[in-house]
Amino acid sequence: MSRFAFTTYAKALIELKTYVRGLPFEGLEGFLIKMKTLDDTIIDFTPPLPKGCVQDYHRQFVYQPVGAHC
Repeated sequence: MSRFAFTTYAKALIELKTYVRGLPFEGLEGFLIKMKTLDDTIIDFTPPLPKGCVQDYHRQFVYQPVGAHC
């Protein structure tokens, strides 16, 4: 599912570039509907994260500076 999500979003970025380069914006609303549908599909089919991953995500980040030796 991760590979599907990655390639789907990569294709979406290519499509967005074509809009920026002058493709008529009439199709933009359809594109946004398509992206919403793909987002929902990816979210529905992606398995939930293990509890440990969620806990690690919410854990406080501790900044440790690196020595300033050049």
